[in-house]
Amino acid sequence: MVISLKELLDDPELADIDDPEEKFVTSGVSWQMYEALLAKLEDNSHYRVTYLDEILEIVSPSIRHENIKKRLAILLIAIST
Repeated sequence: MVISLKELLDDPELADIDDPEEKFVTSGVSWQMYEALLAKLEDNSHYRVTYLDEILEIVSPSIRHENIKKRLAILLIAIST
């Protein structure tokens, strides 16, 4: 069981994963195009989509990121109970 955040981030099992985060950024995107993209991606929660001042960013988090997120959730639940 993970007992600290440092232990969570330094886990050798996660360090060996070769899974880079993928990122796509483009500018000149209208609000209507952004909303159309969100409608197409509605059923796909794997992508994180952000929009600000006509700049669109789509990020596909790495497996390492997702594993750390899950372990951190477990750690927080254990601490709060």
